[in-house]
Formats: sequence, C-alpha cells, structure tokens
Amino acid sequence: MPVHLIIATHTTRHLEAVLKGASLLSPRADTISLTCDVSDPEISNLTTTSAQLFGIEILYTQRKHHGIARPAQTRNNALRALMDHGHTSGLLVFLDGDMILCPGALNRHLELAKTYAVIAGERLNLTEEETPEFSRNLIKKNGYATIHAPEEMKRLKRVDRKRKEHLFFRRFGLAKPMKPKITGCHFSFRFEELIKLNGFDERFMGYGAEDDDLARRAHKARLKYTTAAQKILAYHLYHPTRSVGSWKHNDGPRVLQNEPWQVRCEHGIANPLPQHEPITETLAP
Repeated sequence: MPVHLIIATHTTRHLEAVLKGASLLSPRADTISLTCDVSDPEISNLTTTSAQLFGIEILYTQRKHHGIARPAQTRNNALRALMDHGHTSGLLVFLDGDMILCPGALNRHLELAKTYAVIAGERLNLTEEETPEFSRNLIKKNGYATIHAPEEMKRLKRVDRKRKEHLFFRRFGLAKPMKPKITGCHFSFRFEELIKLNGFDERFMGYGAEDDDLARRAHKARLKYTTAAQKILAYHLYHPTRSVGSWKHNDGPRVLQNEPWQVRCEHGIANPLPQHEPITETLAP
C-alpha cells in the first residue's frame, strides 16, 4: 500500500526540522506533500533547499492567505494535488508543520491500516528547552535526541484509554458523535475512504473543530477506527499556542453544532469553497 505523507503549515518555524524528519523515515513515504495556508517566498525557498539537501521529492502546494486560517481547505488542496498527479489510493498520513514522526512510524501506520480505515495518533509535547536540541540532532546529526518524558507518556496512555472507552460506549449509542476523536495534527486515513467522505469540510475556518467533524462523519460511516497514541510516537516541537481559548469564542464549534450534517460534506475535495488559485509544483532533489 503506498503511503502519502501530508504536512500542513503556514510558517517556516520548525519546517526545516520537520522536512529533515520526513527524510529520515524508514521506509520513506511514497510521496511527501507540503501544503500551505499562505503564499510565502521564505517557505518556498526553504522547501526548495530542503528537498535538495535532504534528498526528497516534495509536492508543494501554496495559495494566498485569506485573512483567516483555513486548515480544512489547506489539507484538501494537498489531496486535490495528489489526485491531479494520479494518486487515489493508499494510506494518507497527516501531520502539522510542527510534528516529527518517530523513525518506524510509517510501518506502524501501515500495519494498523491492514485492519483499520482510521488511525488516530497523538503528539508527544516537547518542552521549550527540549525542542532546540531535538531539532539540532535531526538536522546536524541525522538522529533523534534522547527525550525522557514520563509525564507525557502517562498522558498518552490516558488518551488511549479514554478513546477505547468511547469506542466501547459507541456500541450502545452512548458516545458523542465525534468520539472517539481524531487529533488533526497526527492521524492517518485510507485514501479511498476519505474520498468517500469528500475529505475535510471547508466550512471550518479558524482554530479547531474540523478534526472533530471528520471523526463524526467517519464514525457515522462506520469506518473501523483505532487509537495509536502510544504505539506511534510523533514529537510536537514547542511554540507558543495559537489557540484562542474557549470553544465558545471559535467559529468552528458553531459550525459543528449546526444540523443537518451527512457522511459526505458538501464543500470538500469536490466542490471546494472559493479560494485564491492554489499553485502546485514538484520540488526534486
């Protein structure tokens, strides 16, 4: 099964380390996509240089910013670019642009994908002090810094336990529609199944909830789901949070609460919301 790694970003912060991490995966993804919510020459230059230095081919998609974050549409732009290049099957592994997978992560995603259509990862949060050393080791030494994070590992264990509880209660109709959840910064999805859902709902703009909507629609479609918070480590590089705080101040949850909704969203891979024209190019080593 081919593996398509999709990285979404809006900034150069941590991007060099993230792309270096993608180059160190063994085996590497069959395709590596970088999709941007902005059109930024600094991102373009860094991505071009990274493709050459790290020996990876990158399918790079960008478009002008709309004044508000559009994470759902940004990820859909990567999916449309893959489809334009003849890819419609395999396993899609999604990461945010501040996430680095452990070396054997793709094999673990693939092993689980033999049984499950949706694999919900999580993130191991590095501290402000741990992040620089971790990045330097990746870029300069082609390796991973040793990180001792017992509290984070305990948290990941709790995440897995909670998701398994939600999965159990789903059998009796007692779980919320979006539970167990998908964490948008790290998860995988069979390409064919995501096409059936029409990808991400592009009505979701700003911070949060587009991943909750995807989980809700995946559960309604009865797709087989598993949690992998502990099985597949993905390191989150520190940065100040962009969260706007309480959900009551976000547009996304208000969209999430609107009814009716269906398995297949109206504005997704097909029938996208109007946007500045995306530009896709292949950056080769």
